[in-house]
Amino acid sequence: MATRIAALDLDHEQTRQLTAILDTAVRDTVYTLLLALDGAASLGSCQQQFTLTDEDGNVIEDIEDAAWECFHGDAGSGGTPG
Repeated sequence: MATRIAALDLDHEQTRQLTAILDTAVRDTVYTLLLALDGAASLGSCQQQFTLTDEDGNVIEDIEDAAWECFHGDAGSGGTPG
């Protein structure tokens, strides 16, 4: 992908803007996917509840809050869900 972006021959500001757009798109997509796995959002036209476990078999609960903080909290773009 970096080669394709470089081929666009963007200036520094355009590259920064494109990077920010791609970052937001990937962040929102992964966040939605995690919520779908948790049953808090639909994936396509289907919404189901799954049981998520870590590698030791411990059930992972309330992934929505942790995912929001990870992707949108202080480490992300800031703000609150909604």
